[in-house]
Amino acid sequence: MTSGGRVVVGVIEDAIRAYVVAHPGAADNAAGIQKWWLPSHLANGPSADVEAALVALLGAGVLRELHLPDGHVAYTAAHAKSG
Repeated sequence: MTSGGRVVVGVIEDAIRAYVVAHPGAADNAAGIQKWWLPSHLANGPSADVEAALVALLGAGVLRELHLPDGHVAYTAAHAKSG
């Protein structure tokens, strides 16, 4: 990844962090996060950048994975309670 790519991923991380602060109960899959949680100038970028940001946020303890019964994975704030 280029240094510019790392910058974009960092900006996406910041946008996702801001979203979960504003919407602490939010949960969605990677595609939904890209479409609904990010501003349009970031939502239209490569999904690989969003995936990289999600991996970083999982590692930092900001997000956690929810493994759904259908086998899909959703992401939510690490502090969010599961229903």
